[in-house]
Amino acid sequence: MKKILIALIIAIIPQISYAGVEDLFNKKNFKSEYNRKLSNTKTSSEKRAASSLKKITKPELNFSLAGNINLYYKKEDQVFYPFMENTQQYDFFKVNDFAQNPFIQALDKQAQDMLLRYTVKEPNLNSEILYKESQLLLQDYIQAQIDEFKQNKLDLVFFTGNQVYSNNQIDYFYSSLTDTFGKYQIPHYEVLGANEARGQNDIKKEMGDLHYLLQTKKTNFIILNNLLKGVIPKNLPYEADEQYIWLKKVLSKLEKENIGEDLIIISYKEPDEALIKFISTFNHLNLVAFIYGENYDYKEQELNNILFISAPSLSKYPCSYLKVNRDLNGIYNFKEIKLNLPGIQELAKSKLVVKE
Repeated sequence: MKKILIALIIAIIPQISYAGVEDLFNKKNFKSEYNRKLSNTKTSSEKRAASSLKKITKPELNFSLAGNINLYYKKEDQVFYPFMENTQQYDFFKVNDFAQNPFIQALDKQAQDMLLRYTVKEPNLNSEILYKESQLLLQDYIQAQIDEFKQNKLDLVFFTGNQVYSNNQIDYFYSSLTDTFGKYQIPHYEVLGANEARGQNDIKKEMGDLHYLLQTKKTNFIILNNLLKGVIPKNLPYEADEQYIWLKKVLSKLEKENIGEDLIIISYKEPDEALIKFISTFNHLNLVAFIYGENYDYKEQELNNILFISAPSLSKYPCSYLKVNRDLNGIYNFKEIKLNLPGIQELAKSKLVVKE
């Protein structure tokens, strides 16, 4: 009997493995990571992941979201004209309102859109956005996440769009993450924002997948690209595109194979009515929240037991990010966290425009 028991144990052991954060993979719009034991943190607002589905035990989960960093570290001192074989610089494009330039106005709509996408003028340093201080803001955020990670209070990080002022600045953004998050193997993911889409770089090549599924700790994160158009085409099935077909397959699979697991959907723009209606057709999804990054102000709204959350901005007062914790009871806590830069925040507050 003992020999039989030992043989069974030996047969089972090779099938059991522990995968840490270094065991990430990305294949065909699928990204995954596995458990690390985390300690509990308390935050201000709470939401229980309510569902009529069969309850399953979920491990504690901690993640943060930062957006609208508008990282600006070098001058946008060249204007690139993408239709010419050799890139040239045109000083007369550098006007206060580039879109109103007579040269631009003479073009048709398609040509205007293409040219404006590649053309980036210098930021307005007198605006509410702290462009000059954006490097310091990013560094402080990164350090705060590293501190949390060292205390086992962070699993992953999301950047919700407008990480950079333009994709001409993206090399500094990526090098900053490589030197920090890369060193500690902190998983981090990005959403395509309006700023990433403008500039001379091929952002698809820089960012890779623009829509994907991330699975960790009995939680499914779906990242969507709704920058230029809605996720759900207006004329189906004729206009069904790659992202729509992919999303439909993923949701169908989740409600069949991942019963009871939480679902969080992250995008740049606020989900439109078509997307919300489409998601609601799947009756066995435990959707907890839509989180989007286009707006600069933190806002929470609950509708039909689903949270709609506008992530805050690092570069506009109060210079904050969103921290999310799910405890062992399945209760979600969402909290806006201000950076520990009181002097910078006072500066940001002084730049606010009083709205009548």
